[in-house]
Amino acid sequence: MTGYASTASAVEALRLGANDYLEKPFEDVELVVEKVSRAIENQLALGDRALFLRQVLEFRKELQHQENEVAMQQSQIGMFNEILERRVQQATSDLRRERDELAAKLTGNIAPAEGDLLAMKRAKTLLEELMLRPDVSAIRGELHRALRELNHGARTPLVEPAGETKPRP
Repeated sequence: MTGYASTASAVEALRLGANDYLEKPFEDVELVVEKVSRAIENQLALGDRALFLRQVLEFRKELQHQENEVAMQQSQIGMFNEILERRVQQATSDLRRERDELAAKLTGNIAPAEGDLLAMKRAKTLLEELMLRPDVSAIRGELHRALRELNHGARTPLVEPAGETKPRP
């Protein structure tokens, strides 16, 4: 509001953030009420805008933080997978080596030790029990072959002579 209206003062008032420009004396009081109401609404809207802008900035900051955490977790998962893959490869290699050693003992002229005989007997028992299961019909022939090889490779019979039974530990 001004009592000394000029174009320069109107431009300067609007440049400094005024919502409107009223000259005195007021001819229509309702116009003044309308302009003041609009100015109040504009100020409230500016306050809401500032609040929303702060919230958006906080959300962006939180989102960036969560993205950083996800990237770190993905990196940790990647490292875990690499370690797990190496351990699986090592275990596979160890099992293949043990399998090859057992195969050499079964097919070679090496006299198996008592512990090996027990292991072979246990393997024979497990193969026989496995062949009785109905869900292995597709591999039953392979199980018979493995059982024959197990019996053939043992220098000492894997079955107890008739009438002799050893007490189980």
